[in-house]
Amino acid sequence: MTKPIKDRLSPEAPRRASRSFLLVALVGALAACEPHPAGQQQVARAAPVPQKIKASAGPISLASFAKILSAADEAILAQGLEVQIAEQTALAATGAFEPEFYATLDRSGQTAQTSASEFLSQGGGTGSSGEPLPYEELEVEGRVGIEFLDRTGISVDLFYEMSSVRNSLQATANRPTPEYFGAAGLEVRAPLLRNAGRAVNTSNEVVASIETKIARETVRLVTSQRLFDGISTYLMVQRARAQLDSRRRVAALARRLQTEMSSQVDQGLRSQTELIEATAQRVQRESAVTLAERELAERIGAFQIYFSGVDGGSGRWQPTDSLAPVPARYVARSSYGSLDQAFARRPEARINALRLEREEVLRLVAENRTLPQADLVFDYRKTQLDDDYVPFRDIYSRSNPYETWRVGFEYRRGIYGDRAAQAELKAAELREAQAELAMSAFRQRVASELNGISSILSRARESLAQQERMIHAQRQLLDAERTAAENGQSSQVEVISRQINLALAQEQRADTIVQLNLATFLASQVDGTLLERFGLAN
Repeated sequence: MTKPIKDRLSPEAPRRASRSFLLVALVGALAACEPHPAGQQQVARAAPVPQKIKASAGPISLASFAKILSAADEAILAQGLEVQIAEQTALAATGAFEPEFYATLDRSGQTAQTSASEFLSQGGGTGSSGEPLPYEELEVEGRVGIEFLDRTGISVDLFYEMSSVRNSLQATANRPTPEYFGAAGLEVRAPLLRNAGRAVNTSNEVVASIETKIARETVRLVTSQRLFDGISTYLMVQRARAQLDSRRRVAALARRLQTEMSSQVDQGLRSQTELIEATAQRVQRESAVTLAERELAERIGAFQIYFSGVDGGSGRWQPTDSLAPVPARYVARSSYGSLDQAFARRPEARINALRLEREEVLRLVAENRTLPQADLVFDYRKTQLDDDYVPFRDIYSRSNPYETWRVGFEYRRGIYGDRAAQAELKAAELREAQAELAMSAFRQRVASELNGISSILSRARESLAQQERMIHAQRQLLDAERTAAENGQSSQVEVISRQINLALAQEQRADTIVQLNLATFLASQVDGTLLERFGLAN
């Protein structure tokens, strides 16, 4: 049965409802102030600054080099710290909703002239000249409370305050001095337009989470780039070493050729000019050995740079893998994915997608800030005046009927339409469009790289096949020359010359193998599978 209007409007009904609501709000706020275990664990798990790993310098395979590089390269480690920084930033973004305890203590005083109306209403007496005595007051006020912001944008302030007042009217009114005034209540502000809604108020958390994902993908990107650079250096060391071995063989053959030529000149079988040419060729081949030794030393020195984050002792790192073509499955274009597959695997694509997602969130926030401010405000407090300290429990006793409340609406809008917010929105829209264009441009870049890598792999395969045919032909010529020399139809000069040509062809083949291997690693990087190729996907 519905209660009569007079009963529903009786003072006891709203008092009981307001007391229940305030007590529930206080309990909820106090519970929210308890430390969050998950948050404490997240802070405690923050990793320290990476230190140098220990590994004995010496021979190292390409697979081992890739693992050490991914774990110890300083550029990768620096980007790894960005992930930890982003994680802490994401954790800090939740701090906006952490309940906050506050306490204030104020002491104030005043001496003011008394007007005629105040004299008639308040009294206070007159001085010897007949003028009203000035009003004097001394107040000490303290306040404690808890403030918190809900994820929907509603802010709440739960408070308890107590003040003691001494003034010049208390004696005239026959009141005790000081008087104690106590109050407890809450203030609530609920936005209706600007800053209203979970999406806007949690945007910092969402953006921080996206930044963390971007940092993780950037680690993958930097690792892939540094790994490809390291592989290139590793292959260049292999090339320089093969080149030095080949040139040493050629130089030894050139010395043998000079000796054989000198012998035949002494026998009158060769001219002095041919001996001079053989001597010049020997000097040239020996100079080439010197240049190859310098290049190998430079390549090995460049290789040591990748171990600056490794405590490897006084030794030097040396590649141990023999120079040989990679397995055939990496040479075929069919081993690599389509444009859509490569685009999905590339960390740059995921970074661009995350950036676009971030800009969409920021645009929505900017749109919300162009709205006018319209807030619903609600204040409620229980009050009590006494000649002694007023405990909190007495304020909310059943015998205390004194209370104040206010429900209001607040509206604010820029006279010229809030130009700053409009400009921020336009900038956010431009950044979102820029992110979309960057993603489209990167897709075009991947398509171009895939098209280019197809031709690079094709040329490398054809070049290696051509070098194999050339070496096969040089071997046949060498065998034929040896047979002719054994039958007296040729000499050792021609045989040695054929051996030099074969050694030079083998040197060219080593260069072609390096180019082919490097092309396959470039193809893996373009395809987004370079880390998976070395088991470093995680």
